[in-house]
Amino acid sequence: MRFILLSEIIAPRKKSEIKSSKFRVDPILYLPASRADRSRLVRWRMGWIPGKPTPCSCGLGDTSRSHLMVCTLVPSALWCCLPVSPTGYVGHHTDYVLNLLPVSASARCPPFWSALCQVLCHFDKICHPNIEYNSSSLPGQVWIDKSSAATLP
Repeated sequence: MRFILLSEIIAPRKKSEIKSSKFRVDPILYLPASRADRSRLVRWRMGWIPGKPTPCSCGLGDTSRSHLMVCTLVPSALWCCLPVSPTGYVGHHTDYVLNLLPVSASARCPPFWSALCQVLCHFDKICHPNIEYNSSSLPGQVWIDKSSAATLP
């Protein structure tokens, strides 16, 4: 299964190529999320986070995707809450976890959702330290609340 990324919508392929493949709309576009969470999800998929590499405030490298995996400013406890990618997986761990998201908008919130949103929030803050962030709700809370409400009698 392959998701249609926003970059493919902006620069669509030939119709014959689209018909010959199995495409689905990326679930990050419709799963329950706050505006801030969805923005981070989309910007990560598009490659806009981390953006142009700049010196990281941890002092150990530049803000690249590979550095963010090991950056000391991202709490290591969050990585422990995410599913482990299989041996030999080529790609960023965050992309692997995003590909595990359910494809149904009515699906229950996966147990790793909050940690994923928090990791992306840390990435965003590390890569854009001069922006003020609204911390009125926890990252990932919208879907968690919706899933909790669905289980109440």
